[in-house]
Amino acid sequence: AALKYSFRIENRSPAPMQYSFDGRKGELPKRVIATHTSCQPALLKFHSISVPGKRQKTDQLFETRDGDVFVLKASSAGVRVIHKPKLR
Repeated sequence: AALKYSFRIENRSPAPMQYSFDGRKGELPKRVIATHTSCQPALLKFHSISVPGKRQKTDQLFETRDGDVFVLKASSAGVRVIHKPKLR
């Protein structure tokens, strides 16, 4: 049997957010939670994210692990990602 793992994206921002995971693009509407389940780890990319200390918006990459939560929140510069790894 194949092992599966899942992670969650919570869009708490006031706008839909673009992301891609394992070669597939998606859009998460505002105030929506999505759970992804996969057989193998892959990179999660958020598009046009505000990163502290940088003036312009950029793409942000994260490794995903089972139980991780990614929270998208509004900030003064736009939207930022808060990565909450599962306590192991």
